[in-house]
Amino acid sequence: MKKFDNDVVHTASFELAGDHIKNAIFNAAYRACGEKRVLTELDLREAVTAECAKWGLLI
Repeated sequence: MKKFDNDVVHTASFELAGDHIKNAIFNAAYRACGEKRVLTELDLREAVTAECAKWGLLI
């Protein structure tokens, strides 16, 4: 299994409240599960970006 690289730290540097983080992780995991594959860094990045856009937060 591939480990996440150091860019995940960059993804984690978005300023999101706890509920936004939870929603992003849940949505990323749900997407990966729906496609019957493992969760990837790209899933997390896209979910964080979508969560930021939903709340009008700048990336």
